[in-house]
Amino acid sequence: MKKVLLSLILIFTLGGCTTTNPDGSSTVGMKGSILWIINAPIEYAVEYLNGFDTWRICEIWDRTLSTAPYIGSNPQYSKSEGLRTRERLAKTLESRGEDPMVCRK
Repeated sequence: MKKVLLSLILIFTLGGCTTTNPDGSSTVGMKGSILWIINAPIEYAVEYLNGFDTWRICEIWDRTLSTAPYIGSNPQYSKSEGLRTRERLAKTLESRGEDPMVCRK
């Protein structure tokens, strides 16, 4: 009985940790979370991030490879996660016709 209950708890807990993308695929993390931005197909991450002002994108950029908190939370980024996040931020800026390195100036 305990195994069944534990299994149900895990299913319901983990089931809320994925997002269904427009193409029907799933991505770990809730849409908009840093986990989702890192793991979502790049075109969906860019589409989402295009809703942010440039200053907000630069704020996220500044915090990706530091130990500073990300907009109210406090994840510890690995180097690969920080680089994947920055790649998505740069692609977002490029899609707007902006310099992808504007946040480094």
